[in-house]
Amino acid sequence: MPKQTFFNLKDEKQRRIIAAARREFSHHPLYESSINNIIKEAKIPRGSFYQYFEDIADLYGYYFSLILEDIQARLIDEVHQNHGDIFAAVRKYAGVFFGRDPCGRAPRFLPEFLFGS
Repeated sequence: MPKQTFFNLKDEKQRRIIAAARREFSHHPLYESSINNIIKEAKIPRGSFYQYFEDIADLYGYYFSLILEDIQARLIDEVHQNHGDIFAAVRKYAGVFFGRDPCGRAPRFLPEFLFGS
């Protein structure tokens, strides 16, 4: 989980860091991801990165938690659209989920995370 200093940042800077993480993690599994690429794209100093996160795994875990929150919200919406039929919602959503990233954020992140490269 990010340190409090990350949550104290302006929203624009937080979005820049998460966008850089999204691009890095969507192209590389965690063990091949680079802090250098993230800080370069986010335009932050390396020292600042460590004020916000313990390490790259910390950022990876936080980014994945954002995706899970989004999945949960979208699934709840699907249940409502299917008049409370959770099974219909899951069937519909699972097709979208496994066909592409439902968050629209990282085309390869979930397959990389779940199944490796």
